[in-house]
Amino acid sequence: MRSMRRSGWLILAMILVLVGCGTSSTPEVTARPTSDEETTPAAEVASPTPEPPTETPQPTVDAQALDNLPDGQNLLVALTRPGEPRQLAMMNRDGNIISVMNIPDNATRVTACGDEATSPNARFFAFYVGGDTGDLYLMDNTKSPVRIDDAEYLACLGNGTFQFSPDSNRFAYIDFFPGVTREEYPDGILKLYESSNGNQLATFDNVTAFDINNNQAVFVSFFVNDRNEADEAAVSLWDGSATREIATLRPSAERCWFTSAAISFAPNGSRAAMVLEQRCASTGTQTQWQFYTLDPGAGSATLVSSDNQPGAFVSFARNNNVFYAPSGEYAFFTVPDGVTAYTVAVAAVQLSDFTITVPVGRQAVFPNFSGTTNAYPRFSVDGRWLAMAVTSPNNENQVMVLDLSNPTVPPIALSAGSRGDLISGLNFTRDNRQLIYTAGGQGGADNALIALNLESGSERRVLRGHFDRDVVVAPDNNTAALLDWQRVEDPRQPTYMNLVLVNLNDSTVTTLFTGADVEDGRVNNVRTAIPLTWR
Repeated sequence: MRSMRRSGWLILAMILVLVGCGTSSTPEVTARPTSDEETTPAAEVASPTPEPPTETPQPTVDAQALDNLPDGQNLLVALTRPGEPRQLAMMNRDGNIISVMNIPDNATRVTACGDEATSPNARFFAFYVGGDTGDLYLMDNTKSPVRIDDAEYLACLGNGTFQFSPDSNRFAYIDFFPGVTREEYPDGILKLYESSNGNQLATFDNVTAFDINNNQAVFVSFFVNDRNEADEAAVSLWDGSATREIATLRPSAERCWFTSAAISFAPNGSRAAMVLEQRCASTGTQTQWQFYTLDPGAGSATLVSSDNQPGAFVSFARNNNVFYAPSGEYAFFTVPDGVTAYTVAVAAVQLSDFTITVPVGRQAVFPNFSGTTNAYPRFSVDGRWLAMAVTSPNNENQVMVLDLSNPTVPPIALSAGSRGDLISGLNFTRDNRQLIYTAGGQGGADNALIALNLESGSERRVLRGHFDRDVVVAPDNNTAALLDWQRVEDPRQPTYMNLVLVNLNDSTVTTLFTGADVEDGRVNNVRTAIPLTWR
């Protein structure tokens, strides 16, 4: 008899109420871990503890003014000013500000909901406000945000946790159960919505991985035995009105169980690819990846290949991923490399003959709940390119850009600079012609904004500076918004950040928001405007 795993989070919540326990603190939005990801063993990477939901913000909005804003010309920013409530605000290219909503004082994360937060047609933007637990919002062009539901931050970590359909008409995410980052695998309730009105279309319990296209959803559920081991994996398909189980898989040997899953539709929707991780009592901590192809119409799953892996898939890092080239000719998956919990190898499967190659052998940095020092990976809008920060044991970092349409060609590889320099931010222009990134030091150290021409593979330094992590490229493909650290001569004075717009063609800089008042060498009234997206 199969049963769903039930986490102890409800019991934990009752205990916390009864004994009045405190909660652990989480980093501020701009805080990052100080340890080098190159030297942190996977077994030592700690997962976070759950915290209570934050108070839902009460919007303070001039709705008419927001509706009248021209599309694509305004920055959505997280605004902090002395003596005023924290806010989300719209800022145009002249620096004029319109309030969007208040941000609770205890919110430590105000962020885009993963790498797919902007819909393919650029109309919708999903963002998260809270701590480890918070609220999910959706913004339609420049209209006032609509609160969708409360959610765990894990739902917005990226690489498939939140998705729009290719036509942008639907979105979906897993509402993970609190505390799953401490479980062997993460699961929760898959929720699907209509983008235009926020109507909920369907929910499915006990989901650990999913993918959606314009008309369907495919998802994986684990079921456990009396030892709480997931010894059964069910793959189900929702066609917009009904759900059917298309495959049921069991481990390949006795006393083995599943600990992770990833799944993806092929571009034409007729096939899917899936990766499961299997662990066995006889092999201790040794785990094995299994790559499957699925035919939803026939209700079949075929094991293509499997092998032991150096590291383990974990619930608090997105190190299990599967995705396709836009043509559908290749499928790709990631394998934990055992160096850290969030660095992986990237493998490519030629689907005509199931030949497997490994374009990136190790230490490509993928999302981690507690953050990373290098940037998270990014896909280009057309899905052809994958940009990754790739690190090394001696802390030499580089950006690698893989052409998914032809993974037999070696990735473009460009160094971050000297040993210890980082790839801090990555973003593609919407025309898919350039990758814009920052390389060098962090936290106010010297670095540079760089443009990479994807067709020629040539890089160009746009501007030297002291830039912070995030690079937000405008729809015009010619402007990048980012924060630039500032210091005065007196080292006792605080540093601050200006929000600047950089012209990617001629390198001219416009200061959009000044981060402090400076008079006679003294820094006062420090304030920040952190860019999230262009609307």
